[in-house]
Amino acid sequence: MTDGEGTGRGPGEGRVAPAADGPGASGGPARRGAPTVDGRLVVRVSPRVAVARDGDALVVAQLDRSALRRLEGTAAELWARLDGVAAVDDLVDASLADHPGADPAAVREQVAAFVDQLLAEGLVERVEPA
Repeated sequence: MTDGEGTGRGPGEGRVAPAADGPGASGGPARRGAPTVDGRLVVRVSPRVAVARDGDALVVAQLDRSALRRLEGTAAELWARLDGVAAVDDLVDASLADHPGADPAAVREQVAAFVDQLLAEGLVERVEPA
């Protein structure tokens, strides 16, 4: 994900990065390869997370790790949709609706990578089907 300056090209324009005063503030986690999430996967925000708005960005705090992340641009938009009901495919569809003309395959990859990163960091958790 890039600098979050709002190019209008799709979810790749958002950023997940450590907050300026948090651990690892020099940059976000390194990308680890292809996302491992399935389009049917549903996630919700972990109960061990607190969120605060900072202008157009969100600051996400992992309460049990004292770690902060700043979500900007499309990353913040996607975070708002992590309701424990919407599947990854639903997030992709919503992002495509928000960014007409974006490449569907690229959006799918970027959304899946975003969710994969959030899962790896413990910011969200899987919702098991009922």
